[in-house]
Amino acid sequence: MEKWKLPSQSQDPLFQRTYLRPLYVQMRCPGCNKLYKIDTRDLKSQTPHFDCVSCKTMFTIEPDTRHSRKLITRTLGRVGNHTSRGVDFVESQPMNEKAEGLRSCPKCGGFSPRLSEECHKCGVIFAKIENLPLDSKLGALPSLMRAWQELMNDYSNVTKHMAFVDRCDDLQAVPFALKKYQDLKDAQPHDEIAQQMFQHTLFKNFAKPVEVVSGQWAKVQKWTDKVNWGRVVRLSPLFLALVLVTVGMSHGGLRNLIGIGTSIIFICLGMALFLKGRIHWQDFWK
Repeated sequence: MEKWKLPSQSQDPLFQRTYLRPLYVQMRCPGCNKLYKIDTRDLKSQTPHFDCVSCKTMFTIEPDTRHSRKLITRTLGRVGNHTSRGVDFVESQPMNEKAEGLRSCPKCGGFSPRLSEECHKCGVIFAKIENLPLDSKLGALPSLMRAWQELMNDYSNVTKHMAFVDRCDDLQAVPFALKKYQDLKDAQPHDEIAQQMFQHTLFKNFAKPVEVVSGQWAKVQKWTDKVNWGRVVRLSPLFLALVLVTVGMSHGGLRNLIGIGTSIIFICLGMALFLKGRIHWQDFWK
């Protein structure tokens, strides 16, 4: 068979650098509109066949557009799990809610090809969640939705309520439980179980942030306990005086700081002599 050629290769400087350079053209799957790029060196026929990895559609290239950088394709039929070589995925089509061939994920709201079995954004399998009333704003998992429905069938069992809240806490979905009990409170203001579980869930919602803050504060307190604050208080005036003297000596316009720093040093030494009757380095370092 005749090898695939692009007439523009001889005129395009991009293709004149080396014969080993890959020559890529782009095309879209007619089934799900996924964009692919192909290396023309891998095309050995004038009518090559391709298998889409997303929607399993077999398609080919229209002969009238084979000399273009962006090829037009047409569908040949459906295939199994076999995929063609030499085809690289580039991107999916623009996420337009009204675009033909797209479906919206009921969990995350992302868009995927209509024939795709799972969401390209969150990875959820459509067949398992299509009949479940998921709350996409709260990010509720299907297992939590089923657990809530089972809980409503045994509403008076407080143990199951506690287990449901703990499960939401383990899955980092406490806002979902909080919203459900808030709805129960609004619908039944005098329901003691709804009031009790709402307060318990609210405590769960703030428990972990409080634990994190408490842990950080404990680390800070442990560090501050190691500091000899008496020594810091005694040495701070001398340290400030040394800084003033250093700045005054390094900047000609701030010579007055030398005198201020020297005065602080003499005041500290004078106070030590007045209180202790002597001057010793241990008076400042002990």
